[in-house]
Amino acid sequence: MQPSTRRTRLPRWALAVLVPLLFFAGLELGLRAVGWGVKTWIRLQRPDPGERAGASIVCAGDSVTFGLNADTDQAYPMVLAGLPGFEDSPVHGVGVPGIDSQGLAVQLERELAGRPELGGGLLLVLVGYNDCAQLPGMMVGGAGQVAPSSGPRDLLLRSHSYQLLTQAVLRLRPPGPPPQPGVAPGGVPDTAGDLGRCAGVLAHGLDELEGVAAGYDLSLMLVAYPVPAERSRGTPLATSRINRMMATEAAERGLPWLDIEPCVSAREATAAPGFFSADGIHMDAHGYAALAACVAAALEPWRGAPSGPAR
Repeated sequence: MQPSTRRTRLPRWALAVLVPLLFFAGLELGLRAVGWGVKTWIRLQRPDPGERAGASIVCAGDSVTFGLNADTDQAYPMVLAGLPGFEDSPVHGVGVPGIDSQGLAVQLERELAGRPELGGGLLLVLVGYNDCAQLPGMMVGGAGQVAPSSGPRDLLLRSHSYQLLTQAVLRLRPPGPPPQPGVAPGGVPDTAGDLGRCAGVLAHGLDELEGVAAGYDLSLMLVAYPVPAERSRGTPLATSRINRMMATEAAERGLPWLDIEPCVSAREATAAPGFFSADGIHMDAHGYAALAACVAAALEPWRGAPSGPAR
């Protein structure tokens, strides 16, 4: 007796689940492949920062670059201009308190349009806090602190396909009252949603900043926020979380990442009170001087300029 040969068919409910999953997986892989190809092409076209030793340096950012809580000549771009090895490099600061990454791209475009001599040099960008820190989920656990991400949901919110479909829905939906950002039902901060939203906003802002840098033949380099060591123990500060996101973006885009956080922390350990202000973001004149020295030390592999000890 011949054994019966029946073809196994998936039930309809399984097909209804499997087909959308395969579609979104294919869409995600396609978007990532296109993104990787574009970033690789940009990376190959980008000149080596090491070829620009002695060229102009544009320091762009928010209130940390502006030098809030210190005098104008004590901001880190001004201090950087006077360090050994930087005398022949015109340093220009574009620091705007309260600005986010997209606003910085607009402001930078205006500044560079009126200063053509700054083209062809280095562009140091220290930005991101104002994009993200005011989201309720970024402030969980106290001022400036952020809770750990929730894993799978955070990955979904950061996926290219999710962001693409979200933008499509937002453009097709009729205008209505804006939703309250970063708050889940019951008024609980939506930490995972805020972290994903922050990563998406930073990625978009960096896209615009890369466009401005390319338009003026500037080598873009990302700078980490200085973080007070004592206050960052336990629950990470928002600036630490933003630094990790920016470091990831720098690696994916092939951009130099100037991680000055350990250098500043070493200097903070021997500094007098006031090095960091009460908000844990801004510093006094000694803090900004340390930031400038740490940036100079981090630039050495590209410039070969003596900047003195980093610590």
